[in-house]
Amino acid sequence: MRSLIVTIFGIYMPIETIIEVDSEGLPIYGVASGMAGVDWTYIAGVILFAIVLYGFCRLVGVLLK
Repeated sequence: MRSLIVTIFGIYMPIETIIEVDSEGLPIYGVASGMAGVDWTYIAGVILFAIVLYGFCRLVGVLLK
């Protein structure tokens, strides 16, 4: 099931931001805290897919009725 979801929607990648800088001056990345770290584009894609699938099932149900 996981591979099917990844095939349809892609990999969920939360927003990363620079948390701190190490002693060598290289940035250390981490997931942004709270609602800022949510991948809203991915969430919107899943919701829109669900709405389209629901509409398609309703349409098929009406046609077969």
